[in-house]
Amino acid sequence: MDNRKLYQRVLCMLLACTFFMPFFVVQQAAAALPQVIIRDGKIQFEITSTAASTSIRYRTVGWVVTREQVCSTTSPKQCADPRSRPHALFMNQEVRQIGQHPDPPVPGQPLTSYYEIPEEIVTQRLWQAGMEGIQNNDDLYFYAVMVSVNADGSVRKGPFYTLSGINQAEGWRFPDDLDDYFGLHIPYRSAEFPVDVIAKTVDGRVIDRPDVTFEKGKFEIGETIIHEFPAVIEDNGKTYTIARSYISPKQDPSRKTWVQENPETNEKVRIRSFTVALGGTNLIAEYSEKNTVKAIYMTEGGQVLKEVDKGEHATGDEVNRKRLR
Repeated sequence: MDNRKLYQRVLCMLLACTFFMPFFVVQQAAAALPQVIIRDGKIQFEITSTAASTSIRYRTVGWVVTREQVCSTTSPKQCADPRSRPHALFMNQEVRQIGQHPDPPVPGQPLTSYYEIPEEIVTQRLWQAGMEGIQNNDDLYFYAVMVSVNADGSVRKGPFYTLSGINQAEGWRFPDDLDDYFGLHIPYRSAEFPVDVIAKTVDGRVIDRPDVTFEKGKFEIGETIIHEFPAVIEDNGKTYTIARSYISPKQDPSRKTWVQENPETNEKVRIRSFTVALGGTNLIAEYSEKNTVKAIYMTEGGQVLKEVDKGEHATGDEVNRKRLR
């Protein structure tokens, strides 16, 4: 074979590779900007992509949520790993699909899918991530967790938790489109959370009377609630007086915050003003039983010589007495 024929054959092979390589390496990635909102404590997503076709595509399988932005405003966009910050993680099994358009989808055409994460899961994840202090309209930032998928929907690679990870996963045709999925700024919009007023004895028994133990209502985070406890409660023939009060978040009922004591000199034991916590709040007052104590002095034969009123004392209190001379 002369040099001319060898050159022609090599040239043909190079041209063939040049023609076919884009279809093998450069994959489909064009998609609309994801729409994300938080409403009544629920996270709702609207994502438009191309319905199943012959191309390799990316798919969102979860979200990382932080209180701070970890992406730059430069071009090309640069993002740190959002998991390096305090974060909440929502994965596929917690994200419910609630609809799609069109239904059924048309292969190769845009498909809009609608998803929702229930308020209970959102509240729990934010609390576990240390975001218990979040207020209505505070900033949250969303970062997609992604995989690349084959035409049949099977996962090729991933999951990827960073922009650089999914960018490098495949030879995407429109890699800049992936920027839209990382660092989305979404304001938190509170649900209305329950506030319960609870009266109990100092030994932990709930005083189950509707005038002292009841649901006060439902309120958004940050709303100020004022409540006044009775100083004295009569229950089952016994008299109880308030000893202390405190606030417990419903996400951690074992926690006692803003404890107020000494009701004789501190009116805040009875009159409480507080804001609603993420997930709701229990407002609790503890009451001690009061007993009228009398010292009765008698002879050995049982004759009463004198009665002295020693006042009211809680059960278990030590009462001092003096000998009768």
